[in-house]
Amino acid sequence: MILMKEYFMTTLIGMSFVVLFYSSVSEAKTGSFEDFMNYAEKIVDTGEVDKAEKVFTFMLGALAKTNRRHQITKTCEALISNIPGENPIEIRDSYWECPEWMLIRWLGNLDDYRRKEPIPYFIYRPFYPEEALGLKLEGEVEVEYDVDTSGNIRNVKVISSTNAIFENVVIEALDKSKYTPARLNGKPTQTVGLNRKFTFEIDK
Repeated sequence: MILMKEYFMTTLIGMSFVVLFYSSVSEAKTGSFEDFMNYAEKIVDTGEVDKAEKVFTFMLGALAKTNRRHQITKTCEALISNIPGENPIEIRDSYWECPEWMLIRWLGNLDDYRRKEPIPYFIYRPFYPEEALGLKLEGEVEVEYDVDTSGNIRNVKVISSTNAIFENVVIEALDKSKYTPARLNGKPTQTVGLNRKFTFEIDK
């Protein structure tokens, strides 16, 4: 089944590309690799640089699945030739399929782009422990934790706490929370040693 899926993807991408653009009206265009190169460059000529960039980005992602390095290089050349590289620019994951020397020529120092820091997707707010409310206790808990390549929070450690009564609810909240993982050269990567402080205050 997996082999059939890979064969189907290779055949489909090798023979044609399909891109769907959304604007006020949805458009669809199919064609060969050369057709898409010409199509993207025509879009650039009309001044729709953002739209052209989406075509190049799609092509890079599709070509990477079949490892067509020659066509990847040609797409990178067209991307760099037609899309401005001034800062700031969003580095899409598929750009890292391009040869590094091309990216350096386009963007300069790549160190500013190689790593994307993890971004909180949703952080659950710990509930106020009933016992603490009953005792009218307030406090703070500071924790350290890691974020894995799927965005899950791991290895939660309490660094400091004004009262142990708050610690478990903080850990439980983080267990249900989620991040968009960090990325290095377009690939998800683990982040170690993030810090966060939770404050518990009773509404006056």
